[in-house]
Amino acid sequence: MRADDVPNFPDPPADGGFGVKSFAQRSHGKTMSINGVPVSGPGFRSAIAKCQHYMPQKPAPTNSQLALHRTEAAQYGRCMRNHRINIPDPKIEPASGGIGVQIDIPIGMTQNSPAFKAADQTCQRRTRF
Repeated sequence: MRADDVPNFPDPPADGGFGVKSFAQRSHGKTMSINGVPVSGPGFRSAIAKCQHYMPQKPAPTNSQLALHRTEAAQYGRCMRNHRINIPDPKIEPASGGIGVQIDIPIGMTQNSPAFKAADQTCQRRTRF
């Protein structure tokens, strides 16, 4: 990254907890920069495209990890339905570097609606999902 237009890009920490996605998630949708380089800038995007294959990847989830997440997703889905949020059980699939989760939100509702937020908070506390 430093050789490709992002001169101040930091080294990843030793614990492996590094990734552009984690920086982006911490920005909460605001314009963000890493050591002064805007992540929406063409230099950053170009460097990411060139260097993506060097980024550390988490190992693929095991079958037992997937099974556990599917069980938790089913518990979460039941809990949401018990709180009048009519969603199917979330879908759990292996994904690049982890486990992908898809939650189908009812038409006319968003994850920002007060009813969804309240049920989601309750159900996250009751399940490990």
